[in-house]
Formats: sequence, C-alpha cells, structure tokens
Amino acid sequence: MKRIAIIGGGIAGLSAAYELEQHRESGAEIEYVLYEASSRIGGVLQTERVEGCLIEAGPDSFLSEKPWASDLCRELGIASEIIGSNDDARKTYILVNNRLIPMPDGLMFLVPTQILPTVLSPLFSVSTKFRMAREYFYPPHDVTNPTHGEDETVAALVERHYGKEMVERLADPLLSGVYGGEASQLSVRAVLPRFADMEAKYGSLGRAMLAQKKVTTKNAGTPTRPIFSSLRDGMSRLVEVRVGTGIFVTAPGTHAHGNGADAGPGPFELLDARKLIEGEIAALAAKNGKADDFDALQRSVESMEAHVDDFATRESVDRDFHLRIAQATGNSSLELVVQGLWNQRAELWGRLQQHFHTADLASQTIRDNAAITRAIAARDPAAARAAMHRHITRVAREFQRGVDVVARGGATKAPTSKSKAARPAKPRP
Repeated sequence: MKRIAIIGGGIAGLSAAYELEQHRESGAEIEYVLYEASSRIGGVLQTERVEGCLIEAGPDSFLSEKPWASDLCRELGIASEIIGSNDDARKTYILVNNRLIPMPDGLMFLVPTQILPTVLSPLFSVSTKFRMAREYFYPPHDVTNPTHGEDETVAALVERHYGKEMVERLADPLLSGVYGGEASQLSVRAVLPRFADMEAKYGSLGRAMLAQKKVTTKNAGTPTRPIFSSLRDGMSRLVEVRVGTGIFVTAPGTHAHGNGADAGPGPFELLDARKLIEGEIAALAAKNGKADDFDALQRSVESMEAHVDDFATRESVDRDFHLRIAQATGNSSLELVVQGLWNQRAELWGRLQQHFHTADLASQTIRDNAAITRAIAARDPAAARAAMHRHITRVAREFQRGVDVVARGGATKAPTSKSKAARPAKPRP
C-alpha cells in the first residue's frame, strides 16, 4: 500500500487528490492525506459576494487556449457554468498612485500593438514608451547566447523587452488576476510559452503579435475563442466541497482524542469501536445488500484462502472484505467510516503483526469472514451482527495475547486500553 502526503489545499493540491482518488477507485493500492494549514481550502482561489457584487480575491479567470481548467470543469460537472470574456467590450483598469487608469487599446496581453493609444496613455512614463518603440527592432534571440533555451521568469522577459515599469504596472496586475502570483515567481515556459517561442522566432514581441494579428484577420470568418474564461458563480466553484465527496477536515492543532499531542485511540478502544460500528454495518448490509455484493464478499474469502501464507496480501484482502461490507449497505458515509477505522488499525497493528502471522490465526480469520458472508447473504441482520461481533471479540483476545508476548519478551511497552499509542490526527480524504 503506497501512502501519499499532499501539502497544501489549493487548486494544485486538490487536483492531485482528485487524480489519486480516480486511481484508488480503479483499484490502485494507495492512501493519501491532504494537509492544509489555513482554516479553508482553495488556496488563492476565493470568491466573495459584497452587496450583490461578485468579487474575486484571487485569480478571476483562466486562459481559454489552455484546455486543462475547462477539462476539469467538465469532469466536475460544472462545464455549463463556464463563461467567456467579452473581449470587444472588456475594459481593464490599473490602479496607479490611487488612480484607476484604463489600459490603452491595442495591448495584446502585455504587448502593445497600436502606437497612438499607447503614446497617449498616462499608464506609462515617457521612458517606457521609448522602450516600447525600440522593442519593435529587438533582434531574434541569439542562439549563441548562454541563456538561450534556459527557463526564466515572466518578469525577466518583460523587463528585458520593455523595462521594469512594464512589469510593475502591467505584468504583475494582469498575471495575478490569472495565476494569483507575481511575475517574478512565474515561469515563462509554464505560463506564457508562446512568448518564449515568439522571442526565439521574431525577437520583438510586438512584431510577433502583429504577424499573428494578420493571420487572424485573414481568418476573420472563423469564430475566435475568448481570451479568458471564468465560472458564472466565481472561480471558487472549482474548489468547493460538494456533498458526497467524502472530505474530512480537522482544525489545526486539534486531535481526534485527548488533549495532548500524543493523544490517539488505543488498540482496544479501536476494537471496541469496530465491534460497535462494523456490527451494525454488517446488519445493514444483510438488509440492503444485493447479489453482486454477496458474490464480491465470497470472492474476498476465496482470495484470502488462496493467499493464506502471504501476510501482506491477506491483510489487504481482509481490509477490502470489510470495506465491501460497508459498500453493500449503499451508504458511502459508512464506507468512509470503515476506511478510517482500518487506517487507524494499520497504524496500530504493525508493531505486533509478527505475532499474528501464523497459519492457525489466518485460517480462523478466513472462517470468521466466511461466517459473516453467509449471514449477510442469508439476509439475516441479527446473524450478521453476531458473526461480526464474534470475529472482533476473537481478534481482541488474540491481540491481548500478542501484547502479553511482547510484554514478556521486553521488546516494547504493551499498550493497554489506558495507554494510547501515539497517532497525530490527520484530515482524511
């Protein structure tokens, strides 16, 4: 079983968790935990409504030409909420010295392509306007330059062509609206790969944009995509927790049990909880289960028999057996509860597993699971509950025996119902 930690609950971390969940549902043996330090998930994606107005506190759109965000929207079932920018009517303002100054016409994503509106705009100083004019004669990128082919930041590229003021007054405000980051922290090849290609071919970004504009004019009959896309109810729709997704969050610094950092359920507390919870789940599975569920449980028993001498495989199949019982109830929340119990079991079981790796104990577990399966398949809730109780009672008895063996051998201090094994609380997807 591969265990994965995802650091950060922004769009990247949540996307990673989403992909891992697809693999897990396809049968991959993985477990993952997503860690987020703040009190909310979503990272820089945050939408607020103020006096009826929708305000984005972070990125307000994504580039339409890049398919990944729209693909994710389709997978999440919110593709119908995608809206495009009205590029003809769009007017963007930049706040400079407490004044809102409109971006001049002819700016094609950082690159000026019309002389008069740029010259007359108060957005740029005279020196920056001279640099814009000089940039038109910028030579193609010299292949003998030692920096050729190396990645650089957007800020470095824009400053090299137009100067630092262009970075501060145009690149940073525009890119923060799309990527939620500063131009000095964003890779050109990652976020603006076309700019790197245009510089290599034309040298001047202005000349490159004008050449592209001519091609677009020739194809005027072809509908063009909007430059930007967003979501009707805000970008935070991408990272909202939806009912049924099975996300659990614990507040920073809190723990599931006790007050100290080392608090956590002891092995016998866990077995008591399993007996109570899984007994009722088995009864519900007998009531709600279908023929396919019963067949799956029988296959799990047969798989355990086939791997009776393989401890790791047998443990994995045993876990799947109990999860299948929860699935048979038709209640996904119960499946998540059982998954959580078995995650805790895996952490507590390791220290004593060598005392349970015997043919007799393996055979007894298989017999117990077969009895549970028969009771569930017979649609007898009382018998299913009793079979699960007998199984976990026996496990507790064998566990106590294992604890006693360790205690007599002096290998480690035996945990009891009053001495809890350390287990930090974690959010469980």
